[in-house]
Amino acid sequence: MKKFFVGLIVFFLTGFSSLSSMGQALEVVSESNSWEVSMQSNALIKAYNPNAKVELLIDLNNLLPTSPYCVSNKHIKDMKFTVSIHKIADKGESNWTKSFEKTRIYFLGPKKSYERKVYGSNLIKNNLKASGGIINIGTLEFLSPITCNDINNMTLRIFGMKTGNRDISELKLKIRLKKSGS
Repeated sequence: MKKFFVGLIVFFLTGFSSLSSMGQALEVVSESNSWEVSMQSNALIKAYNPNAKVELLIDLNNLLPTSPYCVSNKHIKDMKFTVSIHKIADKGESNWTKSFEKTRIYFLGPKKSYERKVYGSNLIKNNLKASGGIINIGTLEFLSPITCNDINNMTLRIFGMKTGNRDISELKLKIRLKKSGS
């Protein structure tokens, strides 16, 4: 009987979380020429910079107004969202942590602007020279300075990244809410 109730709760929670994200999605427009941007799901953004050979996966699911966090409290701030970093490494490249540990996020909106530093990270600590190939550098966590109601028409800037001794150009995204059917 206990297993039945646990199974029922898991089924309910899984269904609730998948239904909650189905109602809305983000529409993203890149305002940066050096980044190729696409949507991977309702709130997962993929950005690739071919010059720096860096790919970012930005997960904004917690900021959707239909997410479980926002359904319970539309005015909550400081929700975590993540930026995963992958790099096509050239032979001999190293020092990944220093390249991305000073990454910053800047939210711009009507009459609002907020800068955020990295809240938490799991960047790789191994600074051995690469033998080539794709390297999963790690994930940066940020706390959202905005509420779920404020995500529409926000501009998100990601900057402060480096590769070698060169700065990687900033990524600037205009974020809008859209219905997933449109």
